[in-house]
Amino acid sequence: GMAFIAVEFSATTYLVLYLNERLAISVVAAGGFLALAQAGGAFGKPFSGLMSDRVFGGKRKVAYALMAGIAAVCVAALSVLSGGAPWLLGLVSFGLGLTAIGWGGLHLTMVSEIAGRELAATVAALSSFFVMIGNIVGPPMFGYIVDSRGSYRLAWQLLVLLSVISAVAVMLVREGRRRI
Repeated sequence: GMAFIAVEFSATTYLVLYLNERLAISVVAAGGFLALAQAGGAFGKPFSGLMSDRVFGGKRKVAYALMAGIAAVCVAALSVLSGGAPWLLGLVSFGLGLTAIGWGGLHLTMVSEIAGRELAATVAALSSFFVMIGNIVGPPMFGYIVDSRGSYRLAWQLLVLLSVISAVAVMLVREGRRRI
């Protein structure tokens, strides 16, 4: 979760700047792509729960890892896209939102179910505390890479790595559902 929230907040913090500075997209149009990502996130939150329940039979970690994998692909695409294909940039923005913004509810459900009824609130709070460290560290780290290396591509590739780390880490979780 710590790595994935670093992806979420770095992407939402720098998407407009990147699109404007590197792809020469107007600030208004870049804001539209950010709005599209946020809409994807709003759709992704309930959709990820529905998918994990109905498609994956309540196996949260499979849906979670899939979301992290798709986020990695979207971030990798951002690192190489040019401004010449707005429909593709829109698709990538929505996909990034669907996954890198839409994952939070699935995360909290998974940690609460693993903890069980007695510890659900405690574990959810502790998980949120540790996850937020990624929120604090991720965007400044992204910005530092852009400023020191002059490269958004390298910063986006860091987010690819963090997405992959999220997918791998969640697959290592032993997911035994307890009643909440």
